[in-house]
Amino acid sequence: METAVRIAGTLGLILLAAALGAAWRTCRLMTLRTAWWCALGATAVWAAVWTASELVQVLRGGWAGLAWYLAAVLMLTPSLAVLGARRPVAAVWPWFVLLPLVLVLSLPAVAVIRTNLGDDPATFETFELEAPAAAGFLLVLLMGAGNYAGTRWTVPVVLYAAACGLLVFERAGWLASGSAPQRATLCLGGSAAALWWAASRRRFARDGLDRLWADFRDTFGIVWARRAADRINEALLARELPLRMGIEGLYEFSTESVDEALIEESRAQAEQTLRWLLKRFVDPAWIAERSVHRDT
Repeated sequence: METAVRIAGTLGLILLAAALGAAWRTCRLMTLRTAWWCALGATAVWAAVWTASELVQVLRGGWAGLAWYLAAVLMLTPSLAVLGARRPVAAVWPWFVLLPLVLVLSLPAVAVIRTNLGDDPATFETFELEAPAAAGFLLVLLMGAGNYAGTRWTVPVVLYAAACGLLVFERAGWLASGSAPQRATLCLGGSAAALWWAASRRRFARDGLDRLWADFRDTFGIVWARRAADRINEALLARELPLRMGIEGLYEFSTESVDEALIEESRAQAEQTLRWLLKRFVDPAWIAERSVHRDT
């Protein structure tokens, strides 16, 4: 059973690496390049800890628990990078938000390292995390993962959050200890599989506006989608047009019948505003790829 779990975990990490490779083609055209590099680095660290602690078993005891905690902290950075992925903030977000946050969350580990460095590794049997530190980790995890709740990436994000949570909550004593790294790695591999599955089931919207909005919402998450929708609705309201933008797309907010010409004018205004807003997030090539008509 142990061998099967290790094989499945290793295959899951390989699948995650392949998913990241496939995602680069799109991420390079957006302000999500930082998130992509964070994901690549976090995956590499996770794979290294998995190899050292589970495959070759040279990392054991408290040092293994410490390494897994640091891997979980780094795995928070991709989703948090998305929250700062708007120009010009995206250029400084890694240095003024991500890096300080990682340092703060790593303080419990730093304290343990300073205490046990140089001692006999056999004497450092467990790495325990205080409840306030675990609660802070949980808050940050919910901030990043919650941004994708309700998008087509919901299932992959839930599994990703479970993987990070398992590692940390075991350290805090909130879960039974023993096999959290294995379960967490299986969840992470399941997240990669769900990511591929969701991508394979993609359906293009009928026209440029619907495609632009759906891809923007699913790529940058609910937080940015809500802010963009508010800006679009301000433009529609200023011209007294009958449609409004919601998380799912344009909708008629009035129960009265609306002239078709006004609907088309609303769609044109919404698309114009969205294209203007997208300049802060994506390159022109990204918009051009989604401006071609395709049927569902």
